[in-house]
Parts: sequence; C-alpha cells; structure tokens
Amino acid sequence: MAQATSTDLEKLYSPSRWSNRFTDCDEVIRQHVIFITKRSQESMSGIPCRLNVPYGQSGNEKIDIFGEDLPKDAPVFVFIHGGYWQELGREVSSYFVKPFYDAGCVVVVVGYDLCPKEKMESIVAEVNSALLYTVSLATDRGSRGVYICGHSAGAHLAAMFMSSVHAPSSNTDSVSLIKGYILSSGVFDLRPLLETYVNKALSLNKERAEKLSPLLLPHSKHDQGCEYNVLVVSAEYDSPAFIKQSIQYNQLLVEADIDSKHELITEVDHFSLMERLYEPDYQLTKMILSVIQ
Repeated sequence: MAQATSTDLEKLYSPSRWSNRFTDCDEVIRQHVIFITKRSQESMSGIPCRLNVPYGQSGNEKIDIFGEDLPKDAPVFVFIHGGYWQELGREVSSYFVKPFYDAGCVVVVVGYDLCPKEKMESIVAEVNSALLYTVSLATDRGSRGVYICGHSAGAHLAAMFMSSVHAPSSNTDSVSLIKGYILSSGVFDLRPLLETYVNKALSLNKERAEKLSPLLLPHSKHDQGCEYNVLVVSAEYDSPAFIKQSIQYNQLLVEADIDSKHELITEVDHFSLMERLYEPDYQLTKMILSVIQ
C-alpha cells in the first residue's frame, strides 16, 4: 500500500474537510464557533455555576463548575475541549451542559494553556492536574462517580491521563472514583501530524510524538481498585483517519482487558457530533447518560 503523502495527510487530519453540511471548510469552523459560543453563554446565564476556579498558576488553568446545587452524591461529568491543542477554550465549551444538569450531573469544563505558548507535555501535565483536582472535589462532595469526556484533542488528553493514572506504577490516590471515559473523535497517534499544518504550533518531533501518543502507550485494566468503562466514539462524516485511530485505540483497550467499545454515530460530522449534545434525545447524549447512570 502506498504511503500517504503530505497532501493526503493534510486532508486526512483536517476535520472540517469531511463535513457533509458545508462545502467551505472555513464555514464549518465559523459556524461551529458561533454555535458553541451562543450555547455556552446560555449555559452560564441559565444554570447555577461557579466560573474561573483555579487549579494551577497560569491564567488558563481554570475550570468552570455547573450544578453544585445538586445532591452531594451526584455524579460528576468532566469535559475537555478540542481545538487541536491550539484553539478554543472553556469559555465556549459549556454548550452541552443543560441536559446533563437536568439529568442530575454536576458538570466540570476544563481549561488549559494552548500551543505554541506551551509545549504539549505541559498541556498534558496541566490537564492531568485539572482532572485530579476535579476528582478531589468530587471526593469531598461524596460523589458516586466521575466520568471524563474529551473531544478531538480533548480525547487525546483524556487518554493520556487514563494511561498514566491507571498504570500499575502509578501512586495516584482516589482514582477509584473514576468510573468511565468517553473519547469522542480523538487523535491517539500523533506521528501522522508531524507532516501537517497542525505541527506548526506543536513543533513535535518523532520521539516526542511517540511519547505523547496513547496508541503507543501501555494501558491497564485497573489500579488501586479502580474499575472503569470506556466509550470510544466516531462521527460518520469524520475523517477516515480519525475513525481508524478510534477503532485502533478501542482495540488496544480491549486487548488490555479494559471494558471498552467503539460506536459510530451516524448523520454527524466531527463538530456536530458534539454540538448536538445539548439535545436530550440525541443518540450520543443518551449513550453518555446511560454510561453515567
């Protein structure tokens, strides 16, 4: 089989080029930002929330918490936004909160620094800190479980966290409260990105890309009594490369004896896959709530 050219890789790792909704890939991005901004503003104005909660020292190391008025044992649903580690932010990433709050979930939206300001390794460390901080908050509340969701680059960051805190060598306490991961349209092998536009901000080389690729890292079923399920999700109109990586990553987890399954959500693209989470009757919304409940 012929090796993919740089032009092929540019297309395969440009999610907006595969949408069935718009012919102009720039319009795909523009409409996505308009949508998530509007819906996030509605979440922040209409749902009890505590914003800009610091978990670290930098200006972007903050989380937004929705639904602290819910019962103390309410499950905590954590979201890590995408943007290929260089765009978007938590300020526009609470667009999906309402159906989860209505279903009795406390929702935490994670912010983190972006490339090229920070290196990828620093971003991974920041998100790891944010997730451990959130687990601690959930423990203090008496929550019955934490469920971590990431989209695109956020799915990569969630997978990096999963591979580290559940490793046999991990000394992390309290991860037994983590009950599930939802990894949506993720990128789990960073090596193909080296020859694409994405790497202009990341400045990765082959060695670093390998160390930062969950698909190349060992995974463990449990550690310190932690049993968790994983849902790996792809969009029908996502890039074939993204779908292939999700299938491969799910297989890696299954071979590690982790309870994981892959689901292909029809009639959505890389962006509408997550946009539609604000709909309580949407297939993926119901899937995630089923995992939680």
